[in-house]
Amino acid sequence: ATSSSVNPSRSKLITPKYEITNTRKFEFTELMEVFFGKAGRIITASLIIIYLWVTLTAYSTIFGSTWSLVIPYNNSIPNMAICNLSDFIQILPSGPCLNSYRFSIMIYACVVIPMCAMNVNTMKPFQITLSFTMQFSIFLA
Repeated sequence: ATSSSVNPSRSKLITPKYEITNTRKFEFTELMEVFFGKAGRIITASLIIIYLWVTLTAYSTIFGSTWSLVIPYNNSIPNMAICNLSDFIQILPSGPCLNSYRFSIMIYACVVIPMCAMNVNTMKPFQITLSFTMQFSIFLA
């Protein structure tokens, strides 16, 4: 067969958008797009973002309320107070206790936000250190 008799549409190789090889790694949202289309990718990404916001809110609330109950801010920083459990009956505490709560959340944010931006491989020693610290504090308690 000569080159003039070959169908030009058949001579082009069609490469699939999602080629699976031994070294290819798919993100979770990419897999959802493969199986459910672009709408699946958008819904999955939206749910992941909502999940992250809810969990960060829950963790920061627990951290802020615990530290404002335990750490005596009233002796070291003006306009702050040690909170009582009765201060957390409402959604947010009021007065000097609210300042202690906000300060505790600010400390949490200064630690957690940089950790969220770290690469997983560079975070490994930090996680090991936190794990040993947690085990040591449980041992002391």
